[in-house]
Amino acid sequence: MTRRTGILRLAEGLREKEQGLDAQWKELYTWFAGDEKSRSVVEKLLRAGFYKKEAGMLGSQMAEKLYLDPERVSVTRLEKFASCAYAHFLSYGLRLSDRETYGFEAMDLGNIAHQALERFARKAEEEKLDWVTMPEERRTELIDESVESSVLDYGNTVLFSPDRWSREILNRQDTNLNSEVVRSTGLIRAKMRTGFMSR
Repeated sequence: MTRRTGILRLAEGLREKEQGLDAQWKELYTWFAGDEKSRSVVEKLLRAGFYKKEAGMLGSQMAEKLYLDPERVSVTRLEKFASCAYAHFLSYGLRLSDRETYGFEAMDLGNIAHQALERFARKAEEEKLDWVTMPEERRTELIDESVESSVLDYGNTVLFSPDRWSREILNRQDTNLNSEVVRSTGLIRAKMRTGFMSR
């Protein structure tokens, strides 16, 4: 067990202290409390684990800062306060609102794919590469670069949300985008070869 995993186990044990601290946790605590390098971390863990917030009143100066217009009272505000004073505080004191939810729709995928195709065409033109005779390796590199920069420029924040679900969407969509752009460029190359499209 490393120092880091041991301290994590101490923290987990403190989080679930209502079920009781077992002998293994106590032994681990004894070792870390005696270890000079870990003592300050263990003390911080204990303070955090047994912290009790003392109930206090919201001072009049703070209330004035939070509730800018005390004259503004509505039935909705009073009902919210009557049902839950904390919810009222969050809504009207801190002025918090529900989080905006983002999704990644088929239209988003199409927009990014089109943007990636445009970038691919522009890069191929800048490098004076013929779509039909372009080496496959270079084609793949250009597609990867085009898809990556299109995703970064898209601006749909669900793609960059830190949660695991969003990262999975991004990885799945990135694969879909690459295969879609590969398929599209392949179709365009085939049409150019047959003379159906001009180069």
